[in-house]
Amino acid sequence: MNKNSGYISLYRSMQNNFLWDDKPFARGQAWIDLLLKASYENREIIFNGQYVKLEEGELITSTNKLADAWGWSRGKVRRFLEMLENASMVSYQTDNHKTVIKLLNFKEFQTCSKFKRTTNEQQTDNSQTANEQQTDTNNKDNKEKKDKKDNIYSSPCRHKYGEYNNVLLSDADLEKLKAEFPLDYEERIERLSCYIASTGKKYKNHLATIRNWAKKDKANPSQSKSTNVTDDFMLQLQSMYE
Repeated sequence: MNKNSGYISLYRSMQNNFLWDDKPFARGQAWIDLLLKASYENREIIFNGQYVKLEEGELITSTNKLADAWGWSRGKVRRFLEMLENASMVSYQTDNHKTVIKLLNFKEFQTCSKFKRTTNEQQTDNSQTANEQQTDTNNKDNKEKKDKKDNIYSSPCRHKYGEYNNVLLSDADLEKLKAEFPLDYEERIERLSCYIASTGKKYKNHLATIRNWAKKDKANPSQSKSTNVTDDFMLQLQSMYE
């Protein structure tokens, strides 16, 4: 028996399945049938009106019953049992009324300890898999934290501009403003500074906000404001088309 082949659950109820009625049995199916019929513990039974003690791994039957169950002749059943006995798989005794078959090394097929060991091995594997998954998760979290930290340190330094020191622009942002609005970039910065101070609004990117306002001014020249107007009324008007 290959001890590394593992186990499957095989219920005795499979003998009631329609596939089990297909005859004649193959030798392998007959062997499995003996395993299913064998007693899984020491017990006492009544067989043909007689009191019989069965040990674990034993079954009591007759060659006639096995022949009917397997779709074989009685001679083929006897030859099969002899073959199993010669292979040291079973021992059996037979008389005119019954045949008692003992499956040798029955525990090799049914022992709970081996199943438990297999279960423990599976639990160990599952535990190792869970630990590996947790390690992967931790590594991913650490990488994300490192990336965020790197982004913080790699982000360009932004300086405060405007009358209220609330317009944040990096050196690169300021150079872009000068290039795009060479004549009035300072007035545009002041306009945003006054608006933020008076309304309390916050913007993620002040360069993008100034550019957006410039586009809207160009698209709606009738609603654009003079860059030096800072009173609250005009600021509220500006907010209506943002």
